[in-house]
Amino acid sequence: MTQKTIRELITEMNHRNVSLEEIELARAYEKSLIPDDTEIPDQDSIYEVFSLIEGNVLIQFCAPFTGGNDVQIPKGIRLRVLEHCDEKPLVIACSPIDSEEHSDMFVDKKDLNNDLYAGYYLTIPTLSFIRNTKKIS
Repeated sequence: MTQKTIRELITEMNHRNVSLEEIELARAYEKSLIPDDTEIPDQDSIYEVFSLIEGNVLIQFCAPFTGGNDVQIPKGIRLRVLEHCDEKPLVIACSPIDSEEHSDMFVDKKDLNNDLYAGYYLTIPTLSFIRNTKKIS
């Protein structure tokens, strides 16, 4: 099994072609880092960030493309967990409870002002989410 994460492979993509097999091996490696007894947050549950978290913002547009970038999610933000696409997800997709109120914290003004802008959500590595949030409902 490879000892590289998906992020490491994406960085390598700037210098070489990365095969689908390498990406699948990286996914398997990252999943192996999540203990089997890890309690995955349920969809629609609410968590509060108690320590700064590194994550990603994915920006939705009414068009066949999306945008995004790395973000820091500060202490005190309350997050609603979105649907998982996997039993043991590598990231937790979530949305701030007051999404519009916090949009300027996570989305560039040019994207917010784009006529095709349709919202955003955050993704946080599963273990980071579990270690830096607490369930409030």
